[in-house]
Order: sequence, then structure tokens, then C-alpha cells
Amino acid sequence: MDRLELRLRFCLWTFLLDDQLDHPGASEPELRQVERRVARLLGGDHRVAPDDLLGVILLEILSGLGDHDPGDALLPHVVDSLRDGLAAGVAHSVLSRRVRRGAVRHPTAESYLRLACRSINYRAAALALVLLVDERCWPDADFQRLNRALDAASSAIRLANDLRSVDRHRREGMLNILLLRGEDGSAVTPATVQRQIDRLVVAHDELVATVDDRPEVRQALIDSLRLSVCAYRAGGLR
Repeated sequence: MDRLELRLRFCLWTFLLDDQLDHPGASEPELRQVERRVARLLGGDHRVAPDDLLGVILLEILSGLGDHDPGDALLPHVVDSLRDGLAAGVAHSVLSRRVRRGAVRHPTAESYLRLACRSINYRAAALALVLLVDERCWPDADFQRLNRALDAASSAIRLANDLRSVDRHRREGMLNILLLRGEDGSAVTPATVQRQIDRLVVAHDELVATVDDRPEVRQALIDSLRLSVCAYRAGGLR
């Protein structure tokens, strides 16, 4: 499978997973079942039913990425990030349902964002992109800076998603940062969210710029973040 097809399949897979976890009719046991099924595949048990589209595509992606990363320089990090994104996505959906039925209180905007930014799986997608551009091993210091950059990117994309999707989230009873309050009790406004997105994009770019000897990786990550943010500004992905 070539690099472009792998990248597109990876993005498709994250949308399929998001649709299953965000489905308004999905119960908590059903969400947990999705989590167990995908976690099992990520753990190395590759038995999958032919009609399990989510599982089939995931295994194709992992196999394809492995072909481009024979030394396992980055693929284990991609898998770990997928596992974390899966757990966060389920936790985010469960929390939304419990808040909607009054079982728990609304989270603060800050605690919501710490969870919700992980649930979009951007870190895994970005690491897969890095793998496809340059599969060399990363020194620890560079990899730590890369992860901090992806923290900022994931938050920026989640905020862009919430800014665009607030009306749908309100209708469906899903959490959205614009429907929450900060730790100091202040309301969250579109203007403050947009300013935060801009600051996070700058922070991401500054961290990525410190990766000295990988200009192709730098540009790929900068382009990927801008494309992702602009996709929501242009009309969202649903």
C-alpha cells in the first residue's frame, strides 16, 4: 500500500471510529464493546470478522505502516497513541451521556479539553504521517518536543471541531467546550476559543521548528495541522 493511500485510510478509520463512539443511540455497554474489540486488535490479536469494517481497515493500516517501518522506530508509538485515543474517545462519549442524564456534573472547560483533545486521535495520525515521511529513529529529546507539539495540535483541532460543531453537539446532548465554563466560572466564547486555537498553532509550529535535520517532517506536520484546522473552518467533516 503506498503512502498516500495509507494516509487516507488512516483518516477514514478515525472518522469511522468517531462515528461509532459519537452515535447518539449507542449505550455504554456498546461503547465498551467497541473499545474491547479495537483494543484486542491493537494488542496483537488479529482475528477479525469479515464484516467488521473498523477492524479490517485497522489491520490493513497497521500492516501497511509496518511495511514502511521495518525497524519499528515509530509504529509502536502509533499503536500506543491509538490505544490512548480509543480509551479517551470512549471516556468522552460516556461522560457526555452521564452529564446528559444528570448522573454527573458538567466538567470544567479545562478538564474537558484535557480529555477531548486525546479522543480525536490526531497524535496517532500525525505520528503515522511522520513514519511515512521519515522512518528513522528519533532521539529522546526530539521525540519529547514532537509530543509536546502534538499536544498543542490535538487541542487546536479539538477546539476547531467544537467551534464548528456546537449546534449539533447541543442538539445531540454531547459535550462541547462552548457549552461549559472555565475553572474560574467564566463562560467560554467563540472569540476566546479562536484566540486559543491561534496560540496553539503557533506553539506547535515553534516546537516542530526545533527538529533540526528533518525539514520534510517539519513541513508535513505544519501542513497537516493547518489542513485539519481549516477543514473545520470551511464547514466541518459532517
